[in-house]
Amino acid sequence: MIDMRHVELIDRVVRRVIDTFDNGDWQLLAMYLGNYGTIITGHDRLLRSLYFGDEDYPSCVASVIGQLYSKDPDSLALVEKMLADKSAGDQSHPEGTNGGPMNPTSAASKLDISMAAVMIPFTPQFDDVRNAMARACRENHLTLKAADDVWEESILIDDIMNLIRTACIVIVDFSGKNPNVMYETGVAHALGKEVIPVSQSIDDVPFDVKHHRVLVYENNEAGRESLRKRLASRIRTILDRNDWYIPF
Repeated sequence: MIDMRHVELIDRVVRRVIDTFDNGDWQLLAMYLGNYGTIITGHDRLLRSLYFGDEDYPSCVASVIGQLYSKDPDSLALVEKMLADKSAGDQSHPEGTNGGPMNPTSAASKLDISMAAVMIPFTPQFDDVRNAMARACRENHLTLKAADDVWEESILIDDIMNLIRTACIVIVDFSGKNPNVMYETGVAHALGKEVIPVSQSIDDVPFDVKHHRVLVYENNEAGRESLRKRLASRIRTILDRNDWYIPF
């Protein structure tokens, strides 16, 4: 599990790398890292996703940065040095997706075992899906929240990051290959969160996540009811495994 004191650093590095690094930067970093460079060169999607502009590139970046941190926390200092060199002359170093810095005081410092987070496209066709997910959570005495349920920070991504940090379980819906969901999933995995992937099509699930069990569903009444039942069972398993007993 990643030390929560360093969450802001990892999040900042991931987002800047996504915006800044090219293939040459990755190859150079791999060379600098020595044996740990195989985390980059041996990744089956990272450089390919970058080259083709695939939508799972953000999740690949988050996965690699998370692995590097796990192997050697000091490796992030090297990544930051490379980012600083590339940004020479720009003293602002934007860190937020809207140009604003992350607020360190907004970081969640405590796991909330009564709350699950969902990363899902914010479109009306997913409203009934979210309702089914919320029912599955309520059966296990959890409250389900998405970023549009919370308005604590001035920048949306900060609220999303706080949800991921705080939630005991993160449900991600890959339907439609939404790039924001891809990035948020990578962050959740990098932070060692309990992630439950769901999708209307297995083809929408990133290659490097397909080894996880995915709850595939149809977006109709029967399909959503099936999703509710299977999701409730999966949530119960995770809560039991972690001894997260919720008083009610």
